[in-house]
Amino acid sequence: MISFPLRAICASLAVALFLGGIVGLIVIGNAWFVLAFVVAAGLVVPAMFGGEKPSCDDLPRIDEQLHRFRGAMLICFAAAAALYAIVITERHVIANAPLRRLASLGVAFWVVAFVLMFFVAYYRTQRRMALDVD
Repeated sequence: MISFPLRAICASLAVALFLGGIVGLIVIGNAWFVLAFVVAAGLVVPAMFGGEKPSCDDLPRIDEQLHRFRGAMLICFAAAAALYAIVITERHVIANAPLRRLASLGVAFWVVAFVLMFFVAYYRTQRRMALDVD
């Protein structure tokens, strides 16, 4: 088990590197800032999975969070798919600028859904560990 202060430091560094990588990619536009994402992903692992095993008393909270994040993820994927379908079917009817905005919104929904997928995986793992009786 990893201690809580070390987990908090890893999580804080991961958030800082992730946001710094985004700012670096947008402002400077250098592809080397992708390395910040890789390091941030490496720091997230001990931050998320370094705690102690959840007990059976935690199951209602874990199930609630799992269903909440799974529902949000599926809604985001559905919204992204619907926006992509609109962009593809209407590309000869609507002007180019509104379609680009809709496509960007679809990408934003897709990215949010992928981020939510990590939370779903985390709570599925927590649920499985809580149900695992040694």
